[in-house]
Amino acid sequence: MPPSDQSDVDRRAAARRLTCSERARIVGAEAAPPATRRGGRRSSPEFLGLVAFQTWLADSGRIADDGGSPWWRTVNGLLLLDVADSASAGSGIGSAPADPVSSWIRFRAATGRPDRRRRWWTAHQQSLETATAGADALFAAEPSAEQAFIGISIESVRIASAANLSTRRVGAIAIGEFCDTFYPSSYPALDDAGATATEFLGRHADRSHVGTRIALSLIGRRARGGTRAWAHRRNDSPA
Repeated sequence: MPPSDQSDVDRRAAARRLTCSERARIVGAEAAPPATRRGGRRSSPEFLGLVAFQTWLADSGRIADDGGSPWWRTVNGLLLLDVADSASAGSGIGSAPADPVSSWIRFRAATGRPDRRRRWWTAHQQSLETATAGADALFAAEPSAEQAFIGISIESVRIASAANLSTRRVGAIAIGEFCDTFYPSSYPALDDAGATATEFLGRHADRSHVGTRIALSLIGRRARGGTRAWAHRRNDSPA
């Protein structure tokens, strides 16, 4: 993994070069690392949702060893490098309070489940925001439908973060079913992909935590029934 003082350009290149197996290994080790004695590295089931999403990214072709989406490969890779760097940094916290690696270290230091969940989302969102801020040129090069889908995916994660949605087993299943229902299953997205998701997000963006859980459970039922809402053309899709 690159050192923390590596240039942004080099770090983005390293993130883009991460293979599918390397990415899966990073998140898999976090979700279920080997058992250790007290004081050692703990298991982090908060990563279960990210494990499921990582699998979807690879299955849809957005993350690939040779090809795929430069934007997804870079942004996803930067987030994973933050996670990996925090694992090797021990308990040392960087000087910048908003630094994503420092936020991941703070997550690791948390003990209670509610505190760990909130800190997980804080670190995840800081990594995501930092990564996307440096990937504007890659975003501009994506097909327009994929750009729209990226906006939908970022907004859906924002809602999950604001609701402090569990990323453990139940939450991971709900998030995975949201992807199965609304997200385009191949890269790049089709022109109409995500129209229903956009409407859904508009209706539920300001809902409470409980409301978001109910909405996701309804999505789960549709997903289990084989519904592919994003594939249906809508004449009244929101702008």
